[in-house]
Amino acid sequence: MRDLIYRMKLRFMSYFYHFFPIKENKVVFINFNGKGYGCNPKYIAEEMIRQNLGYDMVWLVNDMEEELPAPIRKARFLGRTGLYEIATAKVIVTNVKNEMFLAKKRGQYVIQTWHGAYGPKLVEKEVIDKLPPSYIKESIKNSKQTDLFLSNSKRLTQCYRESFWCECEIMECGLPRHDILFTANKEEINQKVRECFGVSKSDKLILYAPTFRDDGSLDAYDLPCEEILEALGAEWKILLRLHPNVNQNDVGYVYSERVINGSIYPDIQDILFAADILITDYSDSVFAFSFLGKPTYIFATDLEEYQKMRGMTKEYFEMPYKICETKEALIEEISKYTPEGGKEAARKYVELSGGMDDGNASKRVVQRIVDVIEKRYKW
Repeated sequence: MRDLIYRMKLRFMSYFYHFFPIKENKVVFINFNGKGYGCNPKYIAEEMIRQNLGYDMVWLVNDMEEELPAPIRKARFLGRTGLYEIATAKVIVTNVKNEMFLAKKRGQYVIQTWHGAYGPKLVEKEVIDKLPPSYIKESIKNSKQTDLFLSNSKRLTQCYRESFWCECEIMECGLPRHDILFTANKEEINQKVRECFGVSKSDKLILYAPTFRDDGSLDAYDLPCEEILEALGAEWKILLRLHPNVNQNDVGYVYSERVINGSIYPDIQDILFAADILITDYSDSVFAFSFLGKPTYIFATDLEEYQKMRGMTKEYFEMPYKICETKEALIEEISKYTPEGGKEAARKYVELSGGMDDGNASKRVVQRIVDVIEKRYKW
C-alpha cells in the first residue's frame, strides 16, 4: 500500500511538472534507473564534454554522493528534483525501458540507447508471457515515447522492430560504450582499474560477469573461485561483478585478497581492458570482450532452467565458446588457458555478431543531439 501511494505521488508530481517549460539546452541522462555513471549514456555525455558544447547536462542518480565529471549536475532519480529535470529536458538519454514517470510533451526528444548488443537471451515481446505484466506495460509506453533507438547491427535493429514495440527511427551507428574498444588508451585504463582494486600490474585478472535471473534465483552464481585460482596459479585474482539488477550482498560472496568485489567500479567497459579472462553465462559482455581477442568461458549451470524461464537465441549455441554446464567442466577448460588461446574464437565471434561498431558511435549520437537542440532536425 505504501509503495502504491508513493508511485501515485510520483505520478502526480510528474504531471504537475508537465506544465513547466522545456529548457531548450538541457540533456538528462539515465543509467539503469539511477545506478550511476556508466554504460552508453556515459560515453555520449563524455563526447558532449569533449566538444565543450555548453549544454546543461543532468545525471539522475540514486546516490547523491556519486562522483561525476564537470559540468554534469546531479539530481535524484525519481525524487522531486529528478522528476523536474525529466519534465523540463529537451533531450532524455536512457538505457532502460522502465517507467520514468514521463508525461512526454511536444518538443521533447527521447533516445533509447539500450544496454547491450544483440544478446544471447530472448527479450521483451519474445518472452511476453514470462515477464511481469507491469514491465510489459511500461516497456510499450516507453517505446511509444521514444524518438530514437541506437543499434550496432542488423540483428539488433531487427530485434527492436520485432520485439521492442519500436516504430520510431533506429540509428545504426554502433553502440557508444563500444567506442573505447577502438579509441581508448588501453594501458591507461588498465592501470586505473588495477589501482582501484589494489591489484598490481603483474597480477592476472579473471572477470566474472553473469547476467540476472528473472526469478531472482542466486544458485547459478556459485562460482568455484578457489578451484579456479588453484588451477591457474598464485598470480591470478578474480573480480566478481554481478548485473546491476542483482545485489551482491544477497549472494553472500566472501571477499579476500584474491576474490575481489568488482562492483565497486562504476563501468564494466573499463574492467574488460584489465581482465585477462572473462567468465560469463548469458550476458552480452562476451560481445565487447571478444573485440579484445582474449579468452572467454561460458559457465551456465542452469542452462536448462534458464531456457524455460527466459529462452535463448539460436546464436547462443553457435558461439565459438564451449558452454560449461558444471563446475568440473569449467575447471577443465580453464586449466587449458594460454594467453593466445582465445584469439581465434574471439575473431569468429566478432564475425558472427555482425557488429557495425567503429569507435564513432558517440560522435554520431551527439551530432543528433546538437541538431535537435539547435533546431536543425525535425521529428
